[in-house]
Amino acid sequence: MVIAALVFVCAMANLGLIAYSYWSDSNRYDEISDTAFTPAEEVDALADMKVDWKALRAINPDVIAWVYVPDTPISYPVCWRKDDNQTYLDVNFDGAHGVFTGAGAIFLDGEAKPDFSCPVNFLFGHHMNDGSMFACLSDFADAGVFGEHREVYLLTPDYNYQFTAFALVRTVGTDYLVMHDFANEAERVKYIADKEERSLATPDEGSPNPKQMGKLLALSTCDYNEADGRAVLFASLVDAVEPAAKASNVVGDAEGYAAG
Repeated sequence: MVIAALVFVCAMANLGLIAYSYWSDSNRYDEISDTAFTPAEEVDALADMKVDWKALRAINPDVIAWVYVPDTPISYPVCWRKDDNQTYLDVNFDGAHGVFTGAGAIFLDGEAKPDFSCPVNFLFGHHMNDGSMFACLSDFADAGVFGEHREVYLLTPDYNYQFTAFALVRTVGTDYLVMHDFANEAERVKYIADKEERSLATPDEGSPNPKQMGKLLALSTCDYNEADGRAVLFASLVDAVEPAAKASNVVGDAEGYAAG
């Protein structure tokens, strides 16, 4: 009985630690969002969506963007480190890491360009059991969920981008989907067509013509429907405008951030 009691106490303590880590991570990101981000629902135009880059860079100079999907938990700063896809798996945006954290941060692939000028721009985020970070992407395999949450916003110091999702692909980690460039236009079109064919959800208006699609944004997370699973939401660019508050933005990277 003593051993059983000790096992029970240890199990409860572990559950409490996990619950606290989720609460702590969520609290941290809520505070950052409240301080630095003005969502689409509070403005009349894409240009009016606002991010306080000065405040974000004071917290983490690796910040390059903000990603936002309305009516979902996805509303987070995006980090980038050249050739580094490991740091932000374990380190939160504010630098927190250890036993009381676990969410990490949303980050752009380390081999991509931080100005989002690549033909395909991959963002990675954890699938947290409380639904935070990129966990909700797995739900997009449902046609109804996909159809109601297709708008994806990516905000940078120089441009506010609006993307529209066109495919949700479930795959595995060995299926290397990340592409930074293509040998020619035919290869780019073939890449997009492949994602449309493999998608578990289709836009109500039908899949768009790959030849007419421009820059892509891909949101990737783990998917627990199979071993080493991945869920990847693909979205195409529909609009890009300079933010109304651009003159007051603080850009810490010498390369700047171009529309591409």
